[in-house]
Amino acid sequence: MYGARLVVFFVGILIVPVDPEAIAQLVPCLPPPSTGPAAGGVATVPPTPPMAMMVNPQSAEEKRSNSKAIEECAKLKSLISPANAKLLGFDTAQDVLLIHIGKPLDIRTIGINSLRAYRPGDPVAPLILQLDSRLYPLSVDGNVRSSLVVSRIQGTDTFTGTAWGLVKLITLVTKYKKADSDFVVWIPALNLHFLGNRPDESLMLTPLATRKLYGLIEGVPVQAAVVFALLAQQARAHDENSPG
Repeated sequence: MYGARLVVFFVGILIVPVDPEAIAQLVPCLPPPSTGPAAGGVATVPPTPPMAMMVNPQSAEEKRSNSKAIEECAKLKSLISPANAKLLGFDTAQDVLLIHIGKPLDIRTIGINSLRAYRPGDPVAPLILQLDSRLYPLSVDGNVRSSLVVSRIQGTDTFTGTAWGLVKLITLVTKYKKADSDFVVWIPALNLHFLGNRPDESLMLTPLATRKLYGLIEGVPVQAAVVFALLAQQARAHDENSPG
C-alpha cells in the first residue's frame, strides 16, 4: 500500500507531489509560543533549535516517523505558493515559515469485509486495525491550519510523507479531540471518519460528520458496538466495484 511515493489517503483531499530529490531551503518547524510573560511582562518564544517538535517519542519507530515529519515540513517551503496556500489551509505562503508540528495521532482502519461480517454482540476490538501512518497537525500562531500524513513504506523501516492538507479533517479532529491518546478511525469504503479513544471493548467513536441515515451526529460519541451495528447493513449492501 505504501510502496508508491504518494498515496491517496483520504477521499477529497489535496495531495501535493513531493520530489524526494528536491529538498530546497529548510524552514524551521517551531514549538508553540510560550504563554507565560517574560521579565518585562511580554510573552516570548523560548530559544529553540530549528526543526524542533514538541513530541516525546516512545519508540525508534516514532522517532523515525517524527524525523520524516520534520523533513517533509522543511520541504514545504519549495512546494507552497500563493496559488495553493489556501488549499493547504494557510492564509499566505509565508505562513510556512512559522509552522509548528504537533503531536501526531495514530490512524486505525476498519475493512468493509469486517463490517459485513459484524453481528450485534460480536467483539469490536478485532475490527480496529492499526495502520503504519500518523496524522500530524500543523499550526501557525497556535492555530491548527493544516496537516501531514507520514506512513511507513511497506516492508521497510522507512517513512515517507503521503498526504498534505486534510484541512477539514484536521479541523474536526482538533475540535473534538479529548486526549493525546485519541486516534483517527477511518472506514475507506464508506468514506467515514471517527475519533476513537481506546482500542478495546470500551471503545467510543466520535463521528466527524453527521450521518442522519445512521443516527450519527457530528461530535457526539457513540459506543463502537452501536456504530458497527448501524453500519453493518450498509457495508453488506456496498459494492466496492462501483465508482460511486
